[in-house]
Amino acid sequence: MKSFVTQIPTILGAMAAMIVAFLSLVSGTAAETCFTKAGAAFLVFAGFGLVLRYALQEALEQAPAARADNSDEEENGALDMVVPGASVADLLGKGANEKN
Repeated sequence: MKSFVTQIPTILGAMAAMIVAFLSLVSGTAAETCFTKAGAAFLVFAGFGLVLRYALQEALEQAPAARADNSDEEENGALDMVVPGASVADLLGKGANEKN
């Protein structure tokens, strides 16, 4: 996930530049104008990608801390996991030796 996050500005800028260049060429604009529009689109969307990258990196850095907090709860028994093949008596806490 982190490798994808670092490439977001390049991906967004390149995709925007390709779309704008294609649409400009289809509409019949001059080549110089087409390259200018594609360059501007690349810069704008790469800048947006930089902002997005920093926001996602901050969220990814905070995620392990949140996971560490949840793992403490799991160790204390706050969250239980049902093991396949467990009987209902085991899940309710009744031992095999107990009889009503």
